[in-house]
Amino acid sequence: MRPVIRTIIASLAIGLSLSLVSPQAIAKDAHGLDEFKLPVEKLTKSDSRFVTKFGNNINVYSFGSADSANPRFLVQGGLHGNELLGSEFVVWLAKRFAAGESLLNTLNRGKVSFDFVPYANPDGTIQFTRYNGNKINLNRNFGTLWGVTRENPGATPFSEVETKAIQRLLQSRDYTGTIDVHGYTNWVVIPTSPRDEAHGSKLTATSRFKLYDQWAAFIQKETASRLPGYEVKTAGGLGDGGAFEDYAFWGAGTPSACLELFSSDRFIPASIAAKIVDLLTPKVFSAARSMTQNSDMFPIYENYVHSLLKEALRLKSGKNDEGQIVSASSP
Repeated sequence: MRPVIRTIIASLAIGLSLSLVSPQAIAKDAHGLDEFKLPVEKLTKSDSRFVTKFGNNINVYSFGSADSANPRFLVQGGLHGNELLGSEFVVWLAKRFAAGESLLNTLNRGKVSFDFVPYANPDGTIQFTRYNGNKINLNRNFGTLWGVTRENPGATPFSEVETKAIQRLLQSRDYTGTIDVHGYTNWVVIPTSPRDEAHGSKLTATSRFKLYDQWAAFIQKETASRLPGYEVKTAGGLGDGGAFEDYAFWGAGTPSACLELFSSDRFIPASIAAKIVDLLTPKVFSAARSMTQNSDMFPIYENYVHSLLKEALRLKSGKNDEGQIVSASSP
């Protein structure tokens, strides 16, 4: 049993009232984010209509530059509750950023703000399921190209409190770039191409067509360089309307991508990590791991996320500063 699953079960057993993503449960009991005293903003509140079926909050850990004029980025995980490594990776990034040790600290010479949402689907995480408490695939419930899917997208776009909460976040903050972390396959999924009319749906935000072409071309090139063996897909091309990356880009105007972690294991054979060739089954991983030195995939993914967000910054602001690592505790 994975450590995070044991933590969740233990948290429920001691009576946290299913509050997996309360500051206490996520921070202290799951991953120790309380050590960094990150400001927490509850997107779902018990005294409002934005409350999950099981009474959970969706928390945003926000920190970085206090200057609202500086770039702001969003890294989100756990939209599918059974993809636990994605949530763990988002927490890992948050802790490194807080300590001033991440490549993300170098963006715009350290003058940046970050929002981290480790558990975007807390009810699904508790149930260890792809869906939320209403059995809806939240990554089919966003407003752009809604209804183009083989899974349950909900009764209407943004019918679920989780997607309403995330929508409100994107509407209230001008993000320079967003990354949605999923698993487990060797794909990077980008927003649907405006030229994809296979499903009879057209994207009408023509002012963003040039931005889309630049973003898509960069991701194709960067993925081939940094994640060999990965394929770049589009949400619409996969038949997945209502995806987060489509809403973030076409609805909110923010360069966005879905990063799939290609294995549910963080540590994989070093020989495979060097190339990330064909996707292997868990059974093969288990056999290989006992014979080969392991490699940590998180720094590889961090490098890739940094590269994408740096390009998002260039596309939206024209800046391309390398900068130096700046401690989050520095003035």
